[in-house]
Order: sequence, then structure tokens, then C-alpha cells
Amino acid sequence: ARPRAARGQRGAKRGRDMRACRPVQGGNGVSRAEARAEGEAFLCEYFPGAAQLPLECRGTELFVLPREGCGPAEGLRVVQAGVCAGSAARGRFVPAHHLFMAYGAQCANAERLTLADPRTAAWLRGEAIPAETAAPGWAAVLADGFPLGFGKQSGGVVKNHYPKGLRNLK
Repeated sequence: ARPRAARGQRGAKRGRDMRACRPVQGGNGVSRAEARAEGEAFLCEYFPGAAQLPLECRGTELFVLPREGCGPAEGLRVVQAGVCAGSAARGRFVPAHHLFMAYGAQCANAERLTLADPRTAAWLRGEAIPAETAAPGWAAVLADGFPLGFGKQSGGVVKNHYPKGLRNLK
């Protein structure tokens, strides 16, 4: 029998080899070029200021970098460089919560709330709220100008896309 360390090292090497062989397409059948094009179109429509920043595509996920050359350097392990803008999925772009938290105040479509508004507490509980200032489509939800997250406005209601783990259930 081999020592445990030898078996573990062999498995780690196999994992590295498998990662190197990943296809250019993501698991949902979208190529990197398609993911980048869909992400750029989304950013141009909803975040004109962020659309001017450099982008990096990793699989089907698109990241907004703060400035040119901020991507991971060769041989350097970086947990995450930039802000995750979202991912592409078969002809559409699904935005990420990170994008709206980082650039929500700059979003072209927003539902504007105040802290005293009862809709703010409802939003933080994960409920859909009646739309007053947001147009149909993806919208940032702002409380006194600060981003709380995002939702999708349709039929006069902003449907909540606030992450379940962050919801205030009281």
C-alpha cells in the first residue's frame, strides 16, 4: 500500500490536469465570445459608466475590472479579480448581485426607496415590491441612494433577486 501523501498528491495532480483540459464552452452551451458579447450589451444598456471599464471573461462569467492590467498576473493566485457582473445562459445575460452592490448607484434603471419607506423592510425580507420609479427590466434597488440589491420590474412590480442568505426574515 502507498502512503497517504502519495495518493493525495496523485489526485491533486490529476485535478490540475483535468482543469487544463476544460472546453472553451461553459456547461450551459455558451461560448466565451457569446458570454462576453451578451455581458457587454447588458452593461451598455444598464451601466453605461461600468461598460467603459475593462472586462474579463472566465468561462461564462464576466468580471468588471477596476482598470486595465488588474487581472491576475502570471503565476499569481488571486481569489477574485474584479466584480462579477453575471453569467451568460443561452441567449440571455443573468446579472450578479455583486454588480448591483458595486455599481448600483450608477444603474440607468433604479427603484428609489427611503429608509422610512415600508417597502424597504419588505425588500430586505425578500418580498416583491410595487414599482414607482423603475422602468420594466432589470433595476437596482436603492435606499437613500445606496444599493440594496436588484430585481426585475415587470407588471408594475419589482421582483426580488436579493440573495436568500442575506434576507432579514423578521
